[in-house]
Amino acid sequence: MGNEKHTSKVNENDLSSVSDIAQARSDRGARIKSLRESLKLTVVDFAALMQVTKQTQLKYEKGATAPDADYLAELYFQFAVDLGPLITGAPRAKPMKVTADVEEMLRRYETLPAAARRTVDEVLSFAWQAQQSKR
Repeated sequence: MGNEKHTSKVNENDLSSVSDIAQARSDRGARIKSLRESLKLTVVDFAALMQVTKQTQLKYEKGATAPDADYLAELYFQFAVDLGPLITGAPRAKPMKVTADVEEMLRRYETLPAAARRTVDEVLSFAWQAQQSKR
């Protein structure tokens, strides 16, 4: 396993050794700890909110173990945490620039009756799928 090369297409980071993987876990743990501290919560209080034991919370913060999907979902629902940067350490994707034309289109869309919005949604979905199949 030590010579295996792990790559992520999402952030293009190479994890070329077990020590790199351990470092990635440790960094994630530090981000979890930083989040807890920014909320001014003790380990015990944070663990209770997250429905884990104090020991489990400390393991996550130290990077000894990786949090499971339930824990990550709870972070999202409890604190509206952007999970991508928390998990990967990569910066958040830049938001799309909303122009006046886009704002006007959205305003018009929102005033449509529900049936008409469903039709627009179906057309946009079809167009998106067609575009994806061309790639």
